[in-house]
Amino acid sequence: MCQENLKFYKLYFSCEELNNLENCAEGAGCSGLSPKRHTKNVDSTQFAPCNKQTFHVCVECGRVFKKPSKLKSHILVHTGERPFKCEVCNKGFKSVYHLKTHCKIHTGDKPYVCNICGKEFSQPRHLKTHMLIHTSEKPYSCKVCKKEFVQLGNLNKHALIHTGEKPHMCNTCNKQFSRLDNLKTHCLIHTGEKPHVCEVCGKMFQHGSNFLKHKQIHTRE
Repeated sequence: MCQENLKFYKLYFSCEELNNLENCAEGAGCSGLSPKRHTKNVDSTQFAPCNKQTFHVCVECGRVFKKPSKLKSHILVHTGERPFKCEVCNKGFKSVYHLKTHCKIHTGDKPYVCNICGKEFSQPRHLKTHMLIHTSEKPYSCKVCKKEFVQLGNLNKHALIHTGEKPHMCNTCNKQFSRLDNLKTHCLIHTGEKPHVCEVCGKMFQHGSNFLKHKQIHTRE
C-alpha cells in the first residue's frame, strides 16, 4: 500500500482494519472484504456525520472510489478482462468510452482537430501525440543512452537495441528481429511481393529505401 493511500485510510479505518486490508491485498483472507468485488465499503458517517458517503477500496492496489461502478471498471485493470467488443474487428476494451472512441476508426469520423495545422484525428491520444511535433517536445527518454522520443512506442522499440531482445520471428526461416517493421520487410523476401511502385516508370521495389533512391533518378531528369 502506497503512503499516499495510507494517509487517506487512516482517516476512515482503525488500525485493525488497516492490517486486515493490507493482508487481503497480499492474498490473505479478510472478513470485511468481498473477494468477488475486491472492495471494502466504508461508511464515513461514523467518522464525519456532516458528510455521508461510502467509499469503495480496491484491495489489489489500494485505490479508493466513491462509486461502486468506478471500482468495477477499475478491477478490469487487474483481471485483464476486456468485455466490450468492437462489432467490426472484435477488438476488446475495458470501458464503453474506449470502445466508442475506437469505433471512430471504422466510421472515418475525425472529431479531434489540431488547432495549429488543421490535421484531423479519430483518437484524442493521436492528436495529443501529434501536438508534440509542433512543440518539439520529446517526453520519453532512454535510460541507457538518453535518446529522446516523441512516442512511448518508439522508445520501447529502441530499448530492444540495448537488451538484445528479438521477439519477432519469421515463420518461414525462423530469423528473429527486434522490430516488427523489420520482420515485415524481411517477409517480402519469401513472398516476392514488391509493394513500392514507381508512378513514373512502373518499376517495383521490395524496400522503401530502394524506392526512394530510384525516385531521385526521375527528379534529376
